[in-house]
Amino acid sequence: MEKQPGPKQKVVIRYRKGIRRLLFVLLFLGLLLVAIPFAIQFGIIERLTSSEIKSELISQLEGSGKREVEIEDVDFNPFTGVLVIENLQITRESRPELKISLLSVELDWLPLLNKRISISSALLKETYFKVEQDKENELLIAGMKFTASDSDEKKGKDKATMPWSIGFENVHFVDNNIEFISSDFSTRINIDSLLLAQFFSWKPAQATNFSFSSRLNGAPISGNVEMAAFIDEPLFEGNLKIDSLDIGDFIVFSGGSLEALSGNLSTDISFSLSVLDSGINYRQEGGVSLKNSKVEIGDAQLAHQKISWKGTVNYSEENNKTDGTFKGLISLQDSKIGIGDTELVHQKIVWKGAVNYSEENNKKKATGKGSVSLQDSRIGLGDTKLAHQNIAWKGTVDYSE
Repeated sequence: MEKQPGPKQKVVIRYRKGIRRLLFVLLFLGLLLVAIPFAIQFGIIERLTSSEIKSELISQLEGSGKREVEIEDVDFNPFTGVLVIENLQITRESRPELKISLLSVELDWLPLLNKRISISSALLKETYFKVEQDKENELLIAGMKFTASDSDEKKGKDKATMPWSIGFENVHFVDNNIEFISSDFSTRINIDSLLLAQFFSWKPAQATNFSFSSRLNGAPISGNVEMAAFIDEPLFEGNLKIDSLDIGDFIVFSGGSLEALSGNLSTDISFSLSVLDSGINYRQEGGVSLKNSKVEIGDAQLAHQKISWKGTVNYSEENNKTDGTFKGLISLQDSKIGIGDTELVHQKIVWKGAVNYSEENNKKKATGKGSVSLQDSRIGLGDTKLAHQNIAWKGTVDYSE
């Protein structure tokens, strides 16, 4: 009988699926359009005029006729392997699903002999496409349905079913816009610039450079990542900066447990993530802050002018064992917590220290060491009022079960 994966292995599988799906969403449009010159070369090799390629491309994209496709110009040079498409637009019922101002792709022909699709360069400029999630949680990307494969078990069992490899030497996305729409959540992603270099599936050990500058609902988000995504245990290292992202847009993900959520999230962190067969290892260093935050859960309200964290995080899950270390400084300014008729107000709370946490075989253990101070605190318990100008504590706390 085949051994079923345990809880930790299921977590690893979910991490792997999440990473693969993230990479797919970022590269889907490029992969789809990059395949066009390959399909043309082998599908209509006997008629390589640009006008006929344009007609064939329109015919294929229209599908059953439910979509309307317009292309201003197509230029394809089979000797250099360069394809240029200008002003491509797909509409359905007069609503745009895909717009591309410019797509330029240079395909290296020689690797095709080894069943490798190698893209020397690709430029995607001024693009808009829509991603919709239907009631069955399937994705429609630019009007085309995509169902992600969850069959990790099939990996490596029958490579003959997927004999082709793909790689990019240099990919550049400029001014691209993605609109995500679902029944309970919608958002807009603006990719001002995205660079991908040395991304080859047949060179799993080679480092791939990935950088981006984008906006999520208007909030700037940028990052730079060096990754080895094709090895058996993928590794990702890089940095991430977020500037004033409104977290209130994501209240729908609380499943109705939150009645109110607001605040502006900013980060400036470096990180390292390795996905192992037996678990994950994650390390983070830098700062995270949340300004003007408010959370309501039932009769409990939490509000802070600013919450900030600066320090390091180490977290690992491996062989049914979990370890975590958190070291740094947490600061809360103008904090207010209300539960029923109880109210706690603090002008400033500062904690500095370290917390170690471990769990193995359902046994949990935690140790905290550091100092905490509360300034200008007021506590209200019905008609009872307490006030303190300064409260300080320093020491160690142990917990186990």
